[in-house]
Amino acid sequence: MNAFKQDLKKGFYPGVESTGKQIVIAVIGAGAIGQRHLQALSLMDRPVNLEVVDPSSEALQKAERALQEAGSAQQIITVHYHHNLEELPSHLDLAVIAVTADVRCAVLEDLLSRVTVPYLILEKVLFQKLSDYVRVRKLLEKNGTKAWVNCPLRTVACFKLLRRKIEGRPLHYSLCASHLGLGCNSIHHLDLFAFLGGQNDLTLDTSLLDEEIAAAKRPGFIEFTGTLIGRTGNGGTLRITSYRRGSVPPLLTISCEAVRFIYRINEQKAWIAGPWSGWRWRFFPLPFPMQSRLTHLAAGQILNDGFSDLPAFEESALLHMLLLQAFLQKTGPHRWKEDGLCPIT
Repeated sequence: MNAFKQDLKKGFYPGVESTGKQIVIAVIGAGAIGQRHLQALSLMDRPVNLEVVDPSSEALQKAERALQEAGSAQQIITVHYHHNLEELPSHLDLAVIAVTADVRCAVLEDLLSRVTVPYLILEKVLFQKLSDYVRVRKLLEKNGTKAWVNCPLRTVACFKLLRRKIEGRPLHYSLCASHLGLGCNSIHHLDLFAFLGGQNDLTLDTSLLDEEIAAAKRPGFIEFTGTLIGRTGNGGTLRITSYRRGSVPPLLTISCEAVRFIYRINEQKAWIAGPWSGWRWRFFPLPFPMQSRLTHLAAGQILNDGFSDLPAFEESALLHMLLLQAFLQKTGPHRWKEDGLCPIT
């Protein structure tokens, strides 16, 4: 267990080093998540030009305030704010696409038609239409651009260690909370489940989702409540429950024949047990990864190594499409479904 705690201290993205080269990073979309990306990127350990794009003047003003409130921007960081993609420089070293899912495909097409950029970090949920996944895959291939999807739970040192202990055994994964938002947040846990178990042959069952579709916090989008169930060919199970009412805090449990793990997320407390402890629980603090302290680490790893611990686009797209197909089967007759889309973000 001492070795487990020592490994946890390594944190996220071990081994990322600065090259000292000035780089240009664009953040497309300056909403709430875009602002968190900017706060993290202001922690970069090298000279950076941050190019922020959003058509809303209010969003750009909020992004500027978010950087000021973070109080972390160094003199080596410069920031430029734009209302459209036309104002970007012709070459970027990295772009973070933080717009909503309904416009992400169109924004990507517009961006890659105007600038050259070797690397992208894409926010989830990726797209609302199944056809967009094929379009973007071809677009990335055409432009020689590598892309990763921002599902960062798999980058947490604790979960990397759990994966080594699980070693491909059938895995049982359960998360429950009130107002979790299955449409918005399920993909994080599908990704972590697939990462931990090393299984991509996942099937989803939506029979226990609530019949009534809820409105999302963002206007124009929908949410799902109830229980989403997943199964893998080797006997692994996934269960994600979002209660429509109440204030149940999020609880994550992961188990297989080699390890048991409990995570009370809001309290940032975790417990682990296994043969090495005689199956006695061992407690350790586990801070939940905040985006405002993550993006610069992913960016540094990508710029240094051309690689990221985040899921690659191809891998994540398969899970996204699986989830989108499951939700589309559950939605019944709706005007937007006739257009072949599911308005989650």
